[in-house]
Amino acid sequence: MRIRVAGAAAAMAITLSISGCGSQEPTVSDPGEQAAQTASPAVEATTAAEATTTAAEATTTAQGASAFGQEATWPDGVKIRISEPKPFQPSSVAAVIDKSVKNFVAVEVTLTNGSSAPVEASRTVLRATSGDAESNAVFDGERSTFPTSRVLPGKSLKWEQAFEKPGSDFLLTVDWNFANQPVTFQ
Repeated sequence: MRIRVAGAAAAMAITLSISGCGSQEPTVSDPGEQAAQTASPAVEATTAAEATTTAAEATTTAQGASAFGQEATWPDGVKIRISEPKPFQPSSVAAVIDKSVKNFVAVEVTLTNGSSAPVEASRTVLRATSGDAESNAVFDGERSTFPTSRVLPGKSLKWEQAFEKPGSDFLLTVDWNFANQPVTFQ
């Protein structure tokens, strides 16, 4: 049994290290600024100067984090936008992990497939923190869901996802397709 567990752990470590070797960082842009540009929508900000937020946003956004409402684009063309969190009240049948938490937020997630092949929305993983604690996702039927659909090239999928908010701040990290670099929104 120990040999199987050790072998499985080694295989997992090799798989994770190989998938991390080709990881690609997404570029982050403000969709409002993109709409104002006359260039093609496929053109993304590629330099640090072009991706810089305003001074006001920079003072409220942690280093390495993007502002809610901005759009992140991975090299494969897949884009993610996370809306500004809004208060959320779970229903009586919602799956809430930490019953002591009294504050909840929900975000609208927009996944746009800018690649040339269909993508599985289930490869989008959202992880959140609030204060010094992990924020558990809340499943509440149609009001807060986890995506399972296939998104065709040129199409988008929107869904709402809610989280516990035990602290005063809220950060949301998005992993796309497991091998790409994550992006954090604040």
